[in-house]
Amino acid sequence: MKNFILTLSLFIGLLSACDDSKSNNNNNNNTNNVTGPCATNPCGSQICIEDNTEQELYRCVECINDETTSQGCDAGQVCGEEETCENDCYRPGSNPCENGYVCAPGSGLCILDEAVCDNCPEDGASCVTIGGISECICDPGVDIEGCSCASGYTYYPEYGCINEGFADSNRNYEWYRTQMGTGPAEGSNCGPTSVAMASHWWDEAFNTSVETIRSTITPGDTGWWYTNHIEQALTNLGTPWRILEASKQNILDTLDNGSVLLICINMGYITQAMVPAETHYNRFYSYDSGHFLIVKGYIDDGQWLIVHDPNNWSGDYYDANQTMPMGLDRYYHVDEVVASMLYWWGYFFEIGVSGGKAGFDIPIGRSGP
Repeated sequence: MKNFILTLSLFIGLLSACDDSKSNNNNNNNTNNVTGPCATNPCGSQICIEDNTEQELYRCVECINDETTSQGCDAGQVCGEEETCENDCYRPGSNPCENGYVCAPGSGLCILDEAVCDNCPEDGASCVTIGGISECICDPGVDIEGCSCASGYTYYPEYGCINEGFADSNRNYEWYRTQMGTGPAEGSNCGPTSVAMASHWWDEAFNTSVETIRSTITPGDTGWWYTNHIEQALTNLGTPWRILEASKQNILDTLDNGSVLLICINMGYITQAMVPAETHYNRFYSYDSGHFLIVKGYIDDGQWLIVHDPNNWSGDYYDANQTMPMGLDRYYHVDEVVASMLYWWGYFFEIGVSGGKAGFDIPIGRSGP
């Protein structure tokens, strides 16, 4: 130990930089006065440090100075890439723990920084202290920086921290559509637009316009569509479908099977968001009557359904450039959706019931509640 400290102190006193020229010069100057394993200059242009002269052990390092020498390490250890909290073996001013964590003195463990609560976002997260350790926890379904998921929750991009029980029958191409700009009947085109989404989900090459879908089934008509029109349109386009009875179990099982749903509900049963642009859940408009939309997945163990709602107009975007529609991947509570279905039309269309479905972006993970 004394030999190591002596050798180390000699190098600290002589070295102040890590460039090759100084490392070479200092190494040569010191090896002239050193006996033992480093006397033969086994490290070449690097610096030789004796770990144990009796066992002829040594360590080759690139550079040693006040900023890079180990502190609190065992004899012969020099902290570098393998820094740990154990024995306080890490460089002065460095932190071997992950962001937001620090070494607990004497414990060899990484604990949360006491200042973590000061940096915890006020909205969408909360600071929880257990056993003297604080942690900034994201609220479920919130995707923000500066917090971590609580135990039992998993982070999903765009969805935030959600509980186990997650399915999304998504595609690796864009298939969401809005009824805005779909012709003279745009105000009543939730049905044809939902058919277009369902058909595009089934077939990536699908490119039939919403206006064409309507005119093929109800030419010259600008009124509401009904479920029989949906049947005709899906059949005409060759999109596979079947009708199932509305229930929470059937909805989740259908999503677990990798299908999407085309549903007909009364939007008055869906809670209206107070500030839609600041949330990703609940109804984002005032309309509260009959409506067609797509259900494509669920989160939080089936408590919230992921929907593609086509009732998206010029003011229904998260951004001024209108690239982020509020109807895309919206969350509606499953109990409200089921109640609305049972009131309005107690069935739903399952889309994609044959064996020819393409692969999904996110694996299906469960079977019902």
